[in-house]
Amino acid sequence: MRMRCMSSATLGVLSLLLSAGVASAQVRLLTLAPRPGDTIVTVFGISGDGLTVVGSSGGPTTLAAVRWNSVTGVSTTIPYSPLPGRGFSQATVTNSNGTIFGVGAISNSTFQARAVRVALPSTQDNLPLAPGGNFSYVTGMSSDGSVLTGWAGINANDSQARMFRWTLAGGFQVLPIPAGTSGNQFTDALTTRSVSGDGQVVLGRSNDGIGYTYNQSTGASTILPQFARPAGGLLGTSPLSISSDASTIVGGASFEDASNNGTMPVRWTMAGIEALVSPGFAASNDLSANAVSADGLTIVINNGRNNSLGALIWRAGTTTPLLTLAQQYGLNISGYNRLEVIGISDDGNTFTGRAFLVTGGNVSFVLAIPTPGATALLGLAGLLAARRRRA
Repeated sequence: MRMRCMSSATLGVLSLLLSAGVASAQVRLLTLAPRPGDTIVTVFGISGDGLTVVGSSGGPTTLAAVRWNSVTGVSTTIPYSPLPGRGFSQATVTNSNGTIFGVGAISNSTFQARAVRVALPSTQDNLPLAPGGNFSYVTGMSSDGSVLTGWAGINANDSQARMFRWTLAGGFQVLPIPAGTSGNQFTDALTTRSVSGDGQVVLGRSNDGIGYTYNQSTGASTILPQFARPAGGLLGTSPLSISSDASTIVGGASFEDASNNGTMPVRWTMAGIEALVSPGFAASNDLSANAVSADGLTIVINNGRNNSLGALIWRAGTTTPLLTLAQQYGLNISGYNRLEVIGISDDGNTFTGRAFLVTGGNVSFVLAIPTPGATALLGLAGLLAARRRRA
């Protein structure tokens, strides 16, 4: 009988394929519950490794920053030490491994936030307010948790704001206003990652609809390309997330052509601005791209209208409803009407946000599905294992 043996190199590849495939293919759909005694959950972000979701849990008289284990669903209160008059809190961002958090210390009376950085087990850095302002809101954190970005009020009635960048070493920095924009700067409330993984590139948008980036290394601000009106002039842009490697920015851009107008989900790369769907499809659904994987290859597109379409996943030029992907991997989605994604893990496999129920209302969720590449790895690993057994 002829014996076919596998080389040690092939066995090594098999081991890597199996371990990578099994890790990537852990399919799950969890509902994130409030803490005991609370009734409301809001999620704002997810760690780069996809294992920690951050947000808040509360009730009529409570609101606390919370982290959830995305595998077990277990919640843990983030150790925020309340500032005077700011007993409420919510976590809006976290670092790559879910150990450092950007927290909003919320006023008990005005409900305005002040940015705080909390690092486990119990280190707290209270960021200063901008001169003349009363609030600050964290929308981004570097992968290592040393840089926080967001926007902050700069006048007494909070009618104006500026983007800020804070570091452990350099402190609080109000970022300059790009030439050609209005004085009021902010990032959208749906922003999911307003800074690159290394903390150097920051996203912003003016209230006259001009999106831009600020590069800390060069001190330069760059206005993002826009679509042009058919009759001349430019339309607005809203950058919502930047990939960790800073290669890709995603968001929405208003557009107008001979047949359609509305909000188009777009990505910006070195090649410029690119529409992610057709104009007719965008006009019918009011779409924006608001989350992106670390390498820029997986993009989340959210639907701004209350229909059953829900979040779409864009990969390699193809868009697929996230609920459809979940169903393809055997998950029971019968109770869900649509999903709205707030955050995505670095590898593009784990998502968090709100799930709208068929029966009405919504819940916060975590959904993990493998990429097509991970599925192929599993198949190849299984084939190699079968060949080994036959030999």
